Amino acid sequence: MQHQNLRRCCYGLAALFLLLSTAASAATSVWQVSKGKHTLYLAGTFHLLNSADHPLPDAFEQAYLAADTLIFETDVSIAQSPEYQRKAAALVMFQDGRTLDSAIKPATYAALEQFLTQRSLPIETFARLTPVGVSLMLSSIELQRLGMSAQQGVEYTFNLKASVDNKRRDYLETPDEQLQFISRMGQGEEDDMLLYTLEDLLSIETELATMKRYWLTGDITSMDSQYLQDMRTRFPRSYQDLLVSRNNAWLPHIESMVKSDGTELVMVGAMHLPGPDGLLAQLQARGYQLKQQ
Repeated sequence: MQHQNLRRCCYGLAALFLLLSTAASAATSVWQVSKGKHTLYLAGTFHLLNSADHPLPDAFEQAYLAADTLIFETDVSIAQSPEYQRKAAALVMFQDGRTLDSAIKPATYAALEQFLTQRSLPIETFARLTPVGVSLMLSSIELQRLGMSAQQGVEYTFNLKASVDNKRRDYLETPDEQLQFISRMGQGEEDDMLLYTLEDLLSIETELATMKRYWLTGDITSMDSQYLQDMRTRFPRSYQDLLVSRNNAWLPHIESMVKSDGTELVMVGAMHLPGPDGLLAQLQARGYQLKQQ
């Protein structure tokens, strides 16, 4: 059971950056946040989806129609630009002449080599990548195989709609700030993260279906217990960097939006919502009323 939980935990990490047809349900990953007469909508998203995941739940469209302004984690348009992609690639490559085999344990390297051989991928292709870079590239290859893409994701979909409708857009962090979070991902935990990523990729299709089900129904309890609980215990540094620090940085901005006169729709990765450090619990602790849509 511990081994299985570790696998789920590590896949939850990858899902933060790669990180969350729809069935009708009583609840979704959209919440109305209010205090007094002021309100905004907070939506947990899946960054990559495929065509079968559309249309999205009606609650997303209803929140979009009610909002004057859309708030994303970062500027989706810039994040898709060639310049951003070049910067992202540079951050997950060794810049000091080292190679992958010198950065991980021999047993980890052997497990990676076996995995790549089974998929007819030459390990030399990955030689200059950092361990996190390898995890992200392999995850990307598998997700592309399943038809998953950012262009089908929630943010890209609504960024395009807002552009067509001339709706105002704003952002919680800059693309460069987001890149820095990615660059620190897994530091000090490289071998464990890479090994469990290799195992998770063997069941990626099943795991994705489970994660989407939690996301579609707004099941934050299962998101926390199945992914974040183990992440807090096994990968505390990554949990702090990727979730806690960013949530805490975003909260003052979200609070100021609730108090403003307009109505905002804030869209963040679904894993930023659950748990004791999640945005929902922290907003509730500050006296805001939450209503799941």
